Amino acid sequence: MGNSQSNCLTLPCGGEYEGEQWQLTPHGSGTCHWTKEGRMYQGEWKRGKMDGRGRETFDHGMQYDGEWKDGLRHGHGEETCPIGGSYKGGWSEGMRHGAGRQTCPLGGCYEGEWKKGMRDGKGKERFSHGGSYDGQWKEGLRHGKGIEELSSGRIYEGEWADGKRNGQGIEIRPSGRRYEGEWREDHKDGHGIEILADLTRFDGDWQHGKKHGKGKI
Repeated sequence: MGNSQSNCLTLPCGGEYEGEQWQLTPHGSGTCHWTKEGRMYQGEWKRGKMDGRGRETFDHGMQYDGEWKDGLRHGHGEETCPIGGSYKGGWSEGMRHGAGRQTCPLGGCYEGEWKKGMRDGKGKERFSHGGSYDGQWKEGLRHGKGIEELSSGRIYEGEWADGKRNGQGIEIRPSGRRYEGEWREDHKDGHGIEILADLTRFDGDWQHGKKHGKGKI
């Protein structure tokens, strides 16, 4: 673009910018330091805003390398944490959005859909201690249909709401015990059928995880 030059600028936000500019505004390739915030950005600019490809680093070790639009993380990029965690995937208006993979410092990970910075949609979480959850999410919590498999061997397949087992579901334990029926707030609640390893069967009502009222043996 015409009138392009490379100089130092002090931005209204307090940052010290060095690089290409147009009409005394960052435009092109440049680096900006925000000393008080312990932050630095190096990459592309457009009319005074971070726009294009760039890297943002913080004194405490956090880093983002990826795409930007209108001063916000937007597009595809990777965020890494000094203690070992990371996120690689889609961003929109500064938040994780779209398909992405998150790894945690202790070894767990999540791969799936995001919306406005939270797990939302279809995704699979693998726990650091073994086991996994594969299913639907809403606003960061398990919500909808999903399968949870624990390292102990316990399996639950069914409905979830607000992060807990709610609705219809089947639980199978390592001992062979099986329950199929209604759940509420992570407990057997409502009508359900339980079959033990010795094939003993109970068909009846449950309340807060315990047999309640009449039932058929």
